[in-house]
Amino acid sequence: MKNEIEIKIELNDDEFNLFSKRSKSRFVLERTFGYFQEDFSNVEKGIFPRIKQICGKKIVVGIKLREKKNSKYFERKEFEYSTKEENLQEARSIFLNIGFSKEIIFEKKRKEVLIGELSISLDVLPFGKYMEIEGSKKAIKNFLMDNNLHRKKRINKSYLGLWSDFNKGGEKDCVFNEAPK
Repeated sequence: MKNEIEIKIELNDDEFNLFSKRSKSRFVLERTFGYFQEDFSNVEKGIFPRIKQICGKKIVVGIKLREKKNSKYFERKEFEYSTKEENLQEARSIFLNIGFSKEIIFEKKRKEVLIGELSISLDVLPFGKYMEIEGSKKAIKNFLMDNNLHRKKRINKSYLGLWSDFNKGGEKDCVFNEAPK
């Protein structure tokens, strides 16, 4: 278990390219399978089960628990473990058979950059470009100030939440191309 503190900000193309140049790593396709109860009540309770498929590498099975709502930071407890990609279908079946009957697939292309104690993720989504900044509150605040990003709107929700807003609450998948079911 780890405590996760993060924010997201939307970037324009110039900002995104500037930060992308800080890392020679490549963008990797990540496909997340998010699980919901029939009435989506787990969202209001702050319970977010998911499976993250890091294509060509591994899958990460986990659950994130939001304990409190904070307007400046997105804070959750995170429980997860990694396994082989060949276990993906079995992991999906587990969530679908224990009361999380809705599955929404969400894709992003991610590049990770480590800056000091911060984990910075540059994410290309079907509906925009974002930076996810994870670390201590103080380190996040200093990074925003040092990089002249402190005036940008902070986003303190999940990408699935942003997708729901963008998609006007629809329950369709957020993918670049049709993902296999």
